Amino acid sequence: MVEPHPYNLGTAPLLQVAPLSAELPFPCQGRTEHAEQRTTLTAGTTQTVRFWIAAVHGGGSCQFSVTYDYPPPADPARWKTIYTIIGDCPAKAAGNLPTIERDKDGRENGPQCGNDSGSECVRQFDIPIPEGIRNSENATFAFTWFNRIGNREMYMNCAPVTIVGGTNDKELMDSLPPAPSEASRPSWAAYGLEECPAADGSIYYYENNTFGLCTEGWADPLPLGKDQICANGEITYKFNSSSSA
Repeated sequence: MVEPHPYNLGTAPLLQVAPLSAELPFPCQGRTEHAEQRTTLTAGTTQTVRFWIAAVHGGGSCQFSVTYDYPPPADPARWKTIYTIIGDCPAKAAGNLPTIERDKDGRENGPQCGNDSGSECVRQFDIPIPEGIRNSENATFAFTWFNRIGNREMYMNCAPVTIVGGTNDKELMDSLPPAPSEASRPSWAAYGLEECPAADGSIYYYENNTFGLCTEGWADPLPLGKDQICANGEITYKFNSSSSA
């Protein structure tokens, strides 16, 4: 993510393009030292989110969340998900994209769509900022991504933000689901599965804080007014991070 401007984009320790891990922990890869460029989010409008990436892993599903704590907390319940994109985020692509440029730190970038609907290019999205969001001079906005193909991975970038034009109460934010976290990522072994069945080429399913995989792609057409559901009406595996499983 390059917009909104993330922590540590050009100052060491640098923002990485790798997935979350013990070395790059939830939240924010453990890298929130540099907040000199703070983006203003305005309630009731949208915030453009742009990416600098070539290894899009066939897309996947993305979530956008906010926390008011600083430093950003490791407890996912302290983050609130304000928007979710199911499928084709950050790209609708068969695999990875060709590298057409690199930034000064060597991070690769593919062709840019310039919109949220192109194929075989990096999409950008206008994320709605809820009207009832709580104001803050020192909040953090996060992008999380579960890739479609390759290893089962979670990626996360974070940006320092100021929130204006909203409210001074917590009612809306308290009603929103927590952010996904590396700790709540699907664990196949916990359900007696040694490996994800038909994982490669499948798509993560995300609704509230529930994850799963569609082995046959999405239902087409989608039921009117419904979120994305799997073509066979089921998901191979379901995990709710708020459960004790």
